[in-house]
Amino acid sequence: MTKVPSPKDVDLVRAVKASIDNGYRLLEETDDLEFRSPPATRYFMAMIAQEEFAKAFLLYLVKERIAPFNAGVRRALNDHSCKQLTGMIMDYMIMHWDEIEELQAAIRSDYEHGDRLPNEVGSALEILCYEKIENWTGRNWVWGEAPAYDQNALRVAEVILP
Repeated sequence: MTKVPSPKDVDLVRAVKASIDNGYRLLEETDDLEFRSPPATRYFMAMIAQEEFAKAFLLYLVKERIAPFNAGVRRALNDHSCKQLTGMIMDYMIMHWDEIEELQAAIRSDYEHGDRLPNEVGSALEILCYEKIENWTGRNWVWGEAPAYDQNALRVAEVILP
């Protein structure tokens, strides 16, 4: 297999910016779809925008040398389920609260999880890394025992496990 050289940081920054700009453009285009038919169009445009933001995040991880620029990651950048899994991870990372009680509940939940991620988020991360990216890199490995993935993450990933 031919090794593809990692892109330069300046190119990665440009790609991240382009993905973010494209995500915002897609979201702006959903504004006038509220009263049009079919109503699902707005939902799917927002999903595509989320995928653009997820692609930007994955590219940022490559730029920061957190993720390698390998065949698996390159394929994940184009795979809808991988970008949706990344969206699940990003959604967890972003604090969602309007009232102080919601913030306090989020902090309590994180404290209760200790050093573990919530099952849905941990499952999304493991499916993305192991079931998708690692499999696409051609590495041979197996689980010691079948993982108990969260059903929401499985639906997003469209993974069928033995």
